[in-house]
Amino acid sequence: MRACGSAALLTGRALPRRAHSWPRRDGAGRIRRFIADYNGRTGATILLTSHYMAGVTALCRRVVVIHQGRLLYDGPLDALSARIAPFKLLRLDVDPSYGDDAAVLRAAERFGQVERMEDGKLTLRVPKDEAPAITARLLVELPVLDLTVEDPPIDLVIEQVFASGVDVQDEPPGKPAEVLPLADAVPA
Repeated sequence: MRACGSAALLTGRALPRRAHSWPRRDGAGRIRRFIADYNGRTGATILLTSHYMAGVTALCRRVVVIHQGRLLYDGPLDALSARIAPFKLLRLDVDPSYGDDAAVLRAAERFGQVERMEDGKLTLRVPKDEAPAITARLLVELPVLDLTVEDPPIDLVIEQVFASGVDVQDEPPGKPAEVLPLADAVPA
């Protein structure tokens, strides 16, 4: 609703009669495109306050993280992610003919930190700079049916900033802040 109201104010158009249903009808993508287009045309600074991280990653190059009235970070979103989560997540689906989960787990532990393992589906955390080499080794040494390489979700990065309470701006570049385990938070 707030996004609808903001869009209406910026465009000068009246809200639809049932304003609360507008985002569902037109989708959040339309609002994000409008904001990005408006910023591109006018160069206006847009202050977006949100807990919806997909919108933040789609629209924001710079983020400000404030927790309990204390500024924890002010800078590029990608730099925050690189500092807090200097790893990639490798999600694999291993051929069942390789063995049970215990066999897959034993083999996978050589490649990185196992975040999740269930029914032949495995999530590994590996250092970002080693991800290409580890991925190549996995494909040679295990019967991988499917593989996805992902950055950690930005909501988990922000959660780590809040959980650590560390002012990440004070950390020297290249030195990650305390990296917390994601085992319970990483979606399968």
